[in-house]
Amino acid sequence: MRALGLVAMVLALGACGGAEQGQPVAEAQAAPASAVVASAPVAASEAVVASEPKQYDSKMIVNIHNVAFQPKEVIDGMLGQPVAECEKGKYGLKCQYDKDDVKYEIVFIKGKADWITLESPRFGRPLDVPEQLYMQHERSTSMTAQQIIWEGRYGFNSMMVAVAPGDKVDFVYIKATTK
Repeated sequence: MRALGLVAMVLALGACGGAEQGQPVAEAQAAPASAVVASAPVAASEAVVASEPKQYDSKMIVNIHNVAFQPKEVIDGMLGQPVAECEKGKYGLKCQYDKDDVKYEIVFIKGKADWITLESPRFGRPLDVPEQLYMQHERSTSMTAQQIIWEGRYGFNSMMVAVAPGDKVDFVYIKATTK
């Protein structure tokens, strides 16, 4: 019995994939429950854990990849009509949207949603923003008390989270393609 416990512990450690402390482990790295031979009580508890939703599922805000790179017509279909008349600016057409307690400001460059600003009281901790935008957590490329930046990650030029006092998100600014 003791050997079975040791084998289960080794398998569990191996499933972690070497994730750093405080960072979520990618689901793809975790060993499937069927790969571990366990006693009936352990197998039953794994089934309960596997059926429970992830902690952040209820806090998902928007799949940002469905917004970025899209033409205005597609964005209007997803988010509704802009809340005010769009403005022609130096870099492109800037439109503001408001849907599901999320305020969007989108600059369409070369006809596509490129610079995207999001504000919402639904954002959790600043480091949780990638998951709330339906992305896997990746290590940031720069971090200060006021901002967290991911450059060249998530298929974007950059993503910046402005941090407000109290470890809150002030806004998120994404540059999909254009610098």
